[in-house]
Amino acid sequence: MISKKDFERLKKYQDTSSWCVWEKWNKDDKEYTSNLYGKEKYMAWAEDEDGLIKKIKTSCIFVALNASGTDDGEENVPWSNFHSGKNDYVLRFALWDDYYGSYITDIIKYKDVKKERRYKETNSSAVRKYIKENPALLRDNIQVLKDEINILKDVKIIIALGRDAYDFLRKAQNDKWLSENIKIVYMLHYSYRFVKGYYKKKEYGNPQNISRAECYKRIFMEQLKEQGLK
Repeated sequence: MISKKDFERLKKYQDTSSWCVWEKWNKDDKEYTSNLYGKEKYMAWAEDEDGLIKKIKTSCIFVALNASGTDDGEENVPWSNFHSGKNDYVLRFALWDDYYGSYITDIIKYKDVKKERRYKETNSSAVRKYIKENPALLRDNIQVLKDEINILKDVKIIIALGRDAYDFLRKAQNDKWLSENIKIVYMLHYSYRFVKGYYKKKEYGNPQNISRAECYKRIFMEQLKEQGLK
């Protein structure tokens, strides 16, 4: 739960962050892709702020490295990050039961300290290179993340989506930019191309007869268990 006052404070990040709240897929949809892609069409939950506040959980948040894609106007729809990418249906299915209502954001949101330019990039190597060439960028964006955490108040766990996000968060913790009291957990990124191959390699079962979303959810649950969260 979050207070109305703190929710209003977080709205300054509504173009770069979101909540693990989505419309549910159709019950006959075996790939779990329905009721997600349509920009404003499936974002009605964000307009009901009082209803949204009742759904919010604040003890665990999800953090990816950066927004992908190109500027396409989607950020004009409040809280639409993580709700329009081609793999976001995988994330929705994995988080639906236990983490519905959690906060979700990126580490690298802005290209400059003035927060005037969004940072979007699909190539993680390019992101790492950009951070290396602009070392203050990580620190400044971590300060933004700290502000989000402070507003949420009782964040105890950060689930890092992808190895790069995990490594940068651990670095931030080692450099005393983030509190050591927050547990940081690694999670395979939901857009990973070879989810079914990873599923088979880990001997979770035969991935041929189940969907990509189901494979990822099983991986997600197993990785949480391995790190003491399940």
